[in-house]
Amino acid sequence: MRNEANKKLAVVISYCTMILQFAVVFFVTPFLLRQLGKAEYGLFQMISSTVSYLSLLGFGFSASYIRFFSRYKSQNNHEGIARLNGMFMLAFLLMSVACIILGLLISYNIDAVFGNAIDDNNHREAFIMVIILSINMALTFPKSIFVCNTTAHERFVFQKSVVLFIDIISPVLQIVLVLIMKNPVAVSIAILMSALVDFSINCVYNIKKLAMPFSFKSFDWNLMKEIGGFTFFIFLNQVLDLLSSTNIDNYLIGRICGTDSVTTYTMGGKISQMFYSVAAPISAIFVPTIYRIVDSGEDSDKLTKIFTKVGKIQFAILYMAFMGFVLWGKIFYELWIGKGYDDSYYIAITLMASLIIALSQNIGIEIQRAVNKHRARSVVYLLIDIGNVLISIPLIIYMGPIGAAVGTAVAMLLGTGIFMNTYYKYAIGINIKHYWANTCKIIIYTIPCWAIAYFVIKYISFNSIAAYILQILIFVFTYGLIAYWFVFDKNERNDIFSLKKERKKGKCEF
Repeated sequence: MRNEANKKLAVVISYCTMILQFAVVFFVTPFLLRQLGKAEYGLFQMISSTVSYLSLLGFGFSASYIRFFSRYKSQNNHEGIARLNGMFMLAFLLMSVACIILGLLISYNIDAVFGNAIDDNNHREAFIMVIILSINMALTFPKSIFVCNTTAHERFVFQKSVVLFIDIISPVLQIVLVLIMKNPVAVSIAILMSALVDFSINCVYNIKKLAMPFSFKSFDWNLMKEIGGFTFFIFLNQVLDLLSSTNIDNYLIGRICGTDSVTTYTMGGKISQMFYSVAAPISAIFVPTIYRIVDSGEDSDKLTKIFTKVGKIQFAILYMAFMGFVLWGKIFYELWIGKGYDDSYYIAITLMASLIIALSQNIGIEIQRAVNKHRARSVVYLLIDIGNVLISIPLIIYMGPIGAAVGTAVAMLLGTGIFMNTYYKYAIGINIKHYWANTCKIIIYTIPCWAIAYFVIKYISFNSIAAYILQILIFVFTYGLIAYWFVFDKNERNDIFSLKKERKKGKCEF
């Protein structure tokens, strides 16, 4: 009961973090844009997107930690856990060294990497930012083992609280340093300082509080081979995620159209990133539960139950957010960063629409990993995303930054909408028809929300921020009321809004 209460508290903290992140995007982003200018802000976004590819040096190792930790824990093998931790730490330290070396190579070859996107005036700034952000990326590798250990111990409240704390201090540091330095290097420094604090907290907590053991006496090559075989396709998935994310788009747009266009795309991409964070907190806390179901050999009905219930809740939240943005998005941009960002609005809509299926079913990725059937997804997505990059280049030339969003959307819909649903059904045994029968209720029953909101916006004049907020609140209330009474059944309403069932049974009903 205590564990389930902690899970619910972790979800609450996660959504507090999400609200804070939204506030940071809403208030800090326009501040940085005004202070740095469109070109220099776009320069930072292009460089940070490029440096993010150094995360591939992690080779998917962190995603495999919980699987092997759970095995040793179920065997009560403390020596095995210590040896596992030591192996992972050594591997991550080597990755950190490689990350810094590659970062230096990029910094000393700025012109070759970024082409004409960076002029002589910004050359030094770009050089410094690449080095700082590479060091920041290098810290993420050893930190990941502490984060994974915290997850494996199901200390979700601590984990989510740290994320919330870092999300508070990072924008504060960015504002202070930008006011002092007046250039994009300040943002990079603030990010690195926040990362150092994040690393320190996670390190101390796991070593002192959780007594995380490390053994460097022997290196189990057979275990490393098994880990490598398991993580190869997870690594491939990470490659695919980066190829289909806004990072590759920012790089291509910067080289083809310039850093001003990167800012236009980024302003749309930030909304899709906020959209992504809406669903993530729910599925993340069920990762250990999924592995327990698989390890215990229970049938696929339990996996279908988790997939459908979590996916249905996620879809309801995502669809509401998407509907709201379509209706009030243009007004939002004018209030947020001013006029002249209509392209960003259409970019945001395109990216959000392509993400709905993927994000509502993202718990399926963890199910694939748990049953060790994530390979096919990796191969198919690799082909789709390579095609996405090839298609996006002429689309960017012809359509500008909107072309990049169209290319990404095509890849996402082909991969998540068609292939993955077929794969879930036939390869994993998920009752995908049952999932969509439940999910489509959300679209059908909430049509009146669209109609009423559209009528109000089109035919009733509102000229104040308070009035727009009132419109949105009425829309959210109406949507929630319809979903509560007509979309979710009695058991699902109890699962979402009440602890009564968990208190009686002492377990999570998801």
